[in-house]
Amino acid sequence: MADWTDLPTDLLLQVAHYLDAYTDYVRFRAVRRSWGRVLPRQPRHSYYNIPCLMIPYHPHNDNLRGFYNVLNQQVYYLELPQLTNQKYIGSSKGWLVTLDNGLTLQLLNPLTKSQLQLPPISSFPGIIGYDPNNQGEEYTLLRPMDKINTKSRARVHGEYIRKIVLSSLAPSNDFMAVAIYDSSDKLAFTKFGDDKWTAISTSLNNFHDCIYFDGKIYAVNVLGDLGVCSIDGTPTQLVNLPLKRPKLEVTSKLYLVETNGDMLMVERLSKYMALFNRGRRCYGYKTIGFNLFKFDSEGWLKIENLDGCTIFLGLNTSICISSKSCPKLRGNHIYYTFDHEKEPAQVIGSHACYDFGVFDMTDRSRRCLWHDDPSDPFVWPHPIWVVLNSY
Repeated sequence: MADWTDLPTDLLLQVAHYLDAYTDYVRFRAVRRSWGRVLPRQPRHSYYNIPCLMIPYHPHNDNLRGFYNVLNQQVYYLELPQLTNQKYIGSSKGWLVTLDNGLTLQLLNPLTKSQLQLPPISSFPGIIGYDPNNQGEEYTLLRPMDKINTKSRARVHGEYIRKIVLSSLAPSNDFMAVAIYDSSDKLAFTKFGDDKWTAISTSLNNFHDCIYFDGKIYAVNVLGDLGVCSIDGTPTQLVNLPLKRPKLEVTSKLYLVETNGDMLMVERLSKYMALFNRGRRCYGYKTIGFNLFKFDSEGWLKIENLDGCTIFLGLNTSICISSKSCPKLRGNHIYYTFDHEKEPAQVIGSHACYDFGVFDMTDRSRRCLWHDDPSDPFVWPHPIWVVLNSY
């Protein structure tokens, strides 16, 4: 009888295709060295492009982080001591973006443990001084009209950076990161090898989201105004596109996402209300629906569905997966997590009221994303969508 470990390559690839979780694929490659040589380090089928929800803590081990797989509803744990005492900014292209208690902004691949440093938070435009000895007023900031004020380290680290979006999976000479920062939600960028963040000049402000699309940077603000910036050379100017503004709700949050070669704007509708967690009341924003707009040369065209696609929204770079390439994923759904940075969840004891779930664009219904298990409370920081990859 032939040794089962000597499976032919085509059969190995076929078996690997049925593994839903990236962690299972990694274990499968590790069974034999020969399997690891035959199977690609990064699987090619779409199941592994589906983000997992990173659970921010483990009740018994500070070094463990859980990753919830939406396909099989299983949690996989990875040992990540690098995340101890880190604030999570978000995720992009498979990298977690974190900030430590000092000044360091860092990228971490949770699967390979690779780490990269971005320029420190003290190098952002508008921050003109940092004195760790000036307790409670460590940061000096330049405000509009040349006004100068000070803020505590806790406040700056907690709310100064809204989002960071990366241009590519791995650093290269053309690698770039774009940040939404400050209380007026401005834009800044840094390129590979830079030691500081540089402001992107624009007549717009109050940006909600930005993405890399069609070789350019696009950013949308609170009113639905869209700006575009070339990434060739030094992208210091964002041009406001002369588009008709869409009709938006007052308490909405906007996201940009690429889907099937098009760019969509997703409007997340929220309502401030009393929320309950483990029988305790707190107050915060609750998602009540979504609207979709498709970008064309004249403006934003409202559409009613995602044409079979599924979108993942939150502190991550917005992600779209086609159900045609991944039949196990339910199409026309939006998976969302809490990301109301300006109105953080109210923490009561060890619990917090977070806003996350799944929205069906077909019948406009909502359902829970996570089972109601009191042994798995979500606490600060926010859960984050992250794509696991080995690049």
